[in-house]
Amino acid sequence: MKCPNCKAECEVSHISGEEAPWYECPNCPFRTKAPNEIIEQLFAFVVVEPNGSEGVPAIKHGQVLLPMIGADMARAESMLGIAQTMANNTRQEMRLYRFSGKELMKIISPKGVE
Repeated sequence: MKCPNCKAECEVSHISGEEAPWYECPNCPFRTKAPNEIIEQLFAFVVVEPNGSEGVPAIKHGQVLLPMIGADMARAESMLGIAQTMANNTRQEMRLYRFSGKELMKIISPKGVE
């Protein structure tokens, strides 16, 4: 599988306890499950601002901001240390939510493709 960001060949890895393999780009932060996986739920870290509003924090990787979300608990757990560091540094509470169910809002098709 080629990385959709940098076109490098992704490496296949396995996470303990999971049947499906993961594809990880050696050159950028792209990481995904096997292409035939269906996303049934999302896990998202949420920072609670002093005024009570919420937002999804992001990690800066080079010039890219990566939101702290994942499609499975293993991915979310891999970010727990980062979430704790952010909470400590900002003195703001971080929460981990699981969102389930999905509603198709829009399909964005590539131009020139029938």
